[in-house]
Amino acid sequence: MNSHPRRLIVGITGASGAIYGVRLLRLLAATDVETHLVMSRSAKVTLTQELDIGVAEVSALAKVVHQVDNIGASISSGSFRTLAW
Repeated sequence: MNSHPRRLIVGITGASGAIYGVRLLRLLAATDVETHLVMSRSAKVTLTQELDIGVAEVSALAKVVHQVDNIGASISSGSFRTLAW
């Protein structure tokens, strides 16, 4: 049995594809996957203008939220294991 948590980093930028990040977070919220969210400043604008959803609502979908300018965030380390290959 794998002792590592099942983690996935979701990055949302200011592109019009932000809806896919939101949909993914909604789907994963009901699972055991530990989601880590990073949103660019432009993403926060896109969410409110194109999707009519607030930053707080999107953030609440993730297990952990990282600030875009936090270079010391746990996800910045190469030793941070995720579901990605």
